[in-house]
Amino acid sequence: MGAHPELAREQAYVDRCYARLDALVQEAAASASEAQANTTTNQQGRRERDIFAANAAARARQLRIGDQPLCFGRIDHDDGESLVVGRVAVHDRGMEPLVVDWRAPAAEAFYRATGSDRMGVTRRRHFLNRRREVVGLDDEVLDAEGIRSSSLELVGEGALLMALDRRRTGRMADVVSTIQREQDAIVRAPLPGVLVVQGGPGTGKTAVALHRAAYLLYSHRLRLETEGLLFIGPNAGFIRYVEDVLPALGEQTATLATTGQLVDGVRASGEDTLAAATVKHDARMVEVLRRAVADRERPLREDLVIGHGSLTLRVTRATSRRIVAQVKDRAGTHNERRRRVEWLLLEALWQAAHADAERLALAHGGAARVPETDGFKRAVRRNPEVQRALERMWPRLSGRQLLRDLFGSAPLLARAGEDLLTEDERAALFRERGDSVETVAWTDADIALLDEADTLLGPTTDAARGAGNASPRTSSYDRFLIEQQLEDLGRVSPVVRAAAEARLTAYAEEEQRAQDGGDREARGASYGHVIVDEAQDLSAMQWRMLMRRCPSRSMTVVGDLAQATTPWAIHSWDELAERIGGPTVRYEELTIGYRTPAEVMELAAGVLAAVHPELTPPRPMRHSGRRPTVVQTDDVAGEVKRRTSDEDDRLTAVVAPADLAPQLGAMTVAEVKGLEFDRVIVVEPGAVAREAGLTGLYVALTRTTSELVIIHREPLPSALA
Repeated sequence: MGAHPELAREQAYVDRCYARLDALVQEAAASASEAQANTTTNQQGRRERDIFAANAAARARQLRIGDQPLCFGRIDHDDGESLVVGRVAVHDRGMEPLVVDWRAPAAEAFYRATGSDRMGVTRRRHFLNRRREVVGLDDEVLDAEGIRSSSLELVGEGALLMALDRRRTGRMADVVSTIQREQDAIVRAPLPGVLVVQGGPGTGKTAVALHRAAYLLYSHRLRLETEGLLFIGPNAGFIRYVEDVLPALGEQTATLATTGQLVDGVRASGEDTLAAATVKHDARMVEVLRRAVADRERPLREDLVIGHGSLTLRVTRATSRRIVAQVKDRAGTHNERRRRVEWLLLEALWQAAHADAERLALAHGGAARVPETDGFKRAVRRNPEVQRALERMWPRLSGRQLLRDLFGSAPLLARAGEDLLTEDERAALFRERGDSVETVAWTDADIALLDEADTLLGPTTDAARGAGNASPRTSSYDRFLIEQQLEDLGRVSPVVRAAAEARLTAYAEEEQRAQDGGDREARGASYGHVIVDEAQDLSAMQWRMLMRRCPSRSMTVVGDLAQATTPWAIHSWDELAERIGGPTVRYEELTIGYRTPAEVMELAAGVLAAVHPELTPPRPMRHSGRRPTVVQTDDVAGEVKRRTSDEDDRLTAVVAPADLAPQLGAMTVAEVKGLEFDRVIVVEPGAVAREAGLTGLYVALTRTTSELVIIHREPLPSALA
């Protein structure tokens, strides 16, 4: 293969493309430096200089791919024209294209042309790359007659299978050079509406989701660079696994997060019991929280009586009840309506002042001496008794305060959960109140509840200055300026640098709020498109949190019903459509398994049939030549140690039930979901199935790309036996 003349010619072309790409990177970097060196004192000139410098620096970062493969292959058309498809677009000095970006419309045929729909393609050639070297070629003939009548030569050894057989590194690699037709159709699907993608293990769901993110950012750049694109993964380990893919595809503007990271300033550090988590994820909690807020909007326990000079002011409980009832009927969040409560309370005190002034005038003779309105209200507002009355009637609350108080009080839980939650469910939610909100160990299930509560309450006066999940995102331009100013500091201590970065970021966010006309606060951290991976495991409350961040209802939802492992998981995609509500929902399915070898899939299919007989397992694309190994032993820990002590470079995962995982250095099903490994060792599958269900066992069995080992002492589940 190495001596084939076509290989040498293609390598020469790739070398030319790399040389031009390196030159373009240097030109962009030089343009950024030149712009920064401009010492104009005109404000508009400085702004234009900084924007130009930011754009040039961003372009340099986009083109700086290092030794990653640049060219994926080429397509030869019926008219004799050829296009080389690659990671980023590269042009020569005459602006003629050397490499077409894989997301461009012209590159679509590279992924989607088939013998029955050639799209004008005679031959498709895949480059098999090792860094900057082309080590092999693989040709597909789409028009045999066209090949015979042309001078095109044919070579090949299977680009896709070669990519599939590579060793795992613990980080996800992009698969843009080997995207298949059914995957590409999803990647390039239209932006609007909700696209739901069902795919079994190893069908490339995550790769498709990430490549779709890159494609949408490329094709709808003006919209999504402004509105943002959010990619949601199932856990922090998954985010670390995939975080290098989008930058490798030329995109660095997407936000990658878990649902537990969507409330600014809050990170889960506590653990819920399964019973508590199940209740917290239930849609009934929406009404529970509404009742909890309403329960804090209440009349005074006793009349408010204060002195003001010679006057005695009284607001009765009945008056406070009328005030609260009147404001409850108004639209708006709880904290927004507090201003109305305060105004009505001060007005009631003003009326009380009038009445008492008239009483004194009648008693002592002369005209009533009524204080000046504005001065009176300013003075009375500062009165501690008035402030306490206002806090009793309509306290200013954050979501954290509301949940801390609610879960720390059995009476509050009883009133909010009456006829909604059982006594056992309310008991599961109860936890000690703690000294302050700062000491609460929030759990993952709390995050969606905090977001729901913050939405009901609205920003507090303190939070409105820039906290909560409504803080604005700094633009790429702002980040560039911050980086430049930090570089200008030179060598300083980490403490000084962190403080400077915080001040610069706060200033940029404040400027962004001014440019937004205050609307950013109302929108919160919303995005133009949201992509959700492992979507089947999200709860009703988590979906509500995501919907608030996607007002356009433009989403890509990726998952596998057969891998649902939580009590709150959905059981059909129609159920998800009901939760989302409103927009058009389109359905696609990935049917070909690229990861799990046929020998392992045959075993896993028995588990799938036992739990989801209506679902069809993916069609495996390859065989590993290794049947799963099943070892029954009384020394499970010793067998695991023996199996993992091999001195090789295979990436191995040990999956075990939660009670065994720490002593074995193993991962649980929740931690391994969405990941892949060269070799997987599943320990005590019976216990795994009891803990995470047969769907959890199905997840564990299908993480391997090559070898599966099952180690057990207790009997195997019947689906495996």
